[in-house]
Amino acid sequence: MKLKMFTGKQVAKTSMDAGSLLLGGMVSSGIEGAIPIEESKTRKGILAAVGILGAASVSGNTNSATIVRNLLLGMGIRQGQRFIQEAATPSLPEADGTEMNKFIHDMFETGGGDAIVSVETQNRMGMGYRFTPQRQLGTTANFQTNTLDFPLT
Repeated sequence: MKLKMFTGKQVAKTSMDAGSLLLGGMVSSGIEGAIPIEESKTRKGILAAVGILGAASVSGNTNSATIVRNLLLGMGIRQGQRFIQEAATPSLPEADGTEMNKFIHDMFETGGGDAIVSVETQNRMGMGYRFTPQRQLGTTANFQTNTLDFPLT
């Protein structure tokens, strides 16, 4: 492998690839939220498999085929990552502030790498704010806005 100077055409193609991969991952989070399956790991696993198998089934080298393949790959990669994070997080060692422990918690995006998180705090927070909560079928989210009043001094 040799590195060489890139051309504008190569930058455009690589940007299109990166953009469609990112978009596929982002859209997959919305799709995952719409799937009426209660278990979140199952939803993520299904989407990861559909994305990877779907990308493998796209043939052709046209721009549209490449975009569709990358969208599906982005979905498979993102949901596969979220599946692994959710499946592995309960078996991680408790955050203790050491460098290796911080690395592991940062790698799985648990939030435990930045500060020592007690077991009580973990139980109160659940698995972590980055994971999709378990949904109850037939319910809707209740969003409330909070306003903070700051006195002018």
